[in-house]
Amino acid sequence: MHAPQHHSLHRPFRHPQALHPLAAAVLAAFCGTALAQATPPAAPTQTLGEVTVQSTTGDDGYAPAASTSATKGSAPLRDVPQAVNVVPEQLLRDQGARSMEDALRNVPGVRLLWARSAADLGGLKPSDWVVLPGSKSTAADLAWLRAQGLDQAIAHHAGQGGTVLGVCGGLQMLGEALIDTAGIDGNAPGLGLLPLVTTFEVAKTVQRTQAQFGGVQGAWAALAGVPVTGYEIHHGQTAQHPAMAAKGDVAREVIPSIAWQNPAGNVLGVYLHGLLEDPAALQALFGRAGAAPVPTLDVVFEGLARMAEASFAPGALQALIAPDPATA
Repeated sequence: MHAPQHHSLHRPFRHPQALHPLAAAVLAAFCGTALAQATPPAAPTQTLGEVTVQSTTGDDGYAPAASTSATKGSAPLRDVPQAVNVVPEQLLRDQGARSMEDALRNVPGVRLLWARSAADLGGLKPSDWVVLPGSKSTAADLAWLRAQGLDQAIAHHAGQGGTVLGVCGGLQMLGEALIDTAGIDGNAPGLGLLPLVTTFEVAKTVQRTQAQFGGVQGAWAALAGVPVTGYEIHHGQTAQHPAMAAKGDVAREVIPSIAWQNPAGNVLGVYLHGLLEDPAALQALFGRAGAAPVPTLDVVFEGLARMAEASFAPGALQALIAPDPATA
């Protein structure tokens, strides 16, 4: 099973400040003043000399002939489904795009959103992903999430069969309860989407981890049997809720002590940071048989490095990092 071609990734968390109403009012006042100014007299008519314009069919960087991003393999644009929009590298450079949100802002059919209210999660389809990322203050961030009404929106999405992923602190939030007798993070009820309980301990797990998914089902079935590498960093220790297990409500442990999913298969919680940076996981979730490998974060960084190297004079970057002879 492969993920749909388009995903809306919604990551609930904290919020930037909007434009202050006073600032907006001042801006409007200046705009109104500019519009109210008298129209200046027309400039004298001038006749310019003849100008010859020539065009060529050379590539200007704005009209690529082929794409690999939509099809995962090189294909002429005329063969790419019209729901897919290609943003050329040259256009990204000229627009000064510095983030994925910058690059996708004007691309129809793709939505990458940091959800800050329940309204941001309205109208989701089951194929849309809601991702709860890691947190350094799980109980406090869970309280903030509830204050925004996001808990009910996430529960509604999951209840409709929508895809939900929790990573580390996000995994802990998906369970039934957070228990903190050591004063590490705080006690709190969880979202109740996985029959798990997390107990915070003084000892902190910090380690690189190699693991392999077991029999993952449902929306995450593509990960079944996939070996992955990442890292763990958490005080909490998560396990099956014993009272719920006694009633038959048991989470499916798809990686021992690291990953669980609900019986329906649409909710997955993992302790492994870097899951969506792992080449094997990316290929399983987004790749296609016979197509080029899905680009990883390392590939993106290599591309950025090549672009930086091509933009600086030879030796300029090395000069910036070389030790100062005066202080050596």
